[in-house]
Amino acid sequence: MSKLSKGGVHLTLRNGNSDAALKNAKNCKIHTISGPHPAGNVGVQIHHIAPINKGEVVWTVNAQDLAIIGATILTGKYVPARLVALMSETATHRKHYRTLIGTTISSIVEGNIEGENNRIISGNVLTGEKVSLEDYLGFYHSTNHSYSRR
Repeated sequence: MSKLSKGGVHLTLRNGNSDAALKNAKNCKIHTISGPHPAGNVGVQIHHIAPINKGEVVWTVNAQDLAIIGATILTGKYVPARLVALMSETATHRKHYRTLIGTTISSIVEGNIEGENNRIISGNVLTGEKVSLEDYLGFYHSTNHSYSRR
């Protein structure tokens, strides 16, 4: 990332993260966070680490997208892989699925949700969007939740 940015690169890790590759990352400032929401919110992290002023620009990238960028640079091929979690009270198999950005929601949740009148949210339950089986996994989404309307 430092080769793609003139500004400083900040890497934020969860306190206690033992991943040596991340803890020993080069050309970046490493920060740790802990605590409940909103500690993991990137806007909160920016505010505490390096607040921005009017007119300044900050780019953020999550780990999965950074891996896509790195693989594209190294191989010349764009493979929009995504590891997504299906987790909810109505999911019959709560687990992670390896898929592609833009895959149909039905390929992840169809036959995997109990009950009628479920509401499916692609993304975070706070910021995600309601989707149907005919919709697609969003670019920024890595979780799918289903909730039964009662």
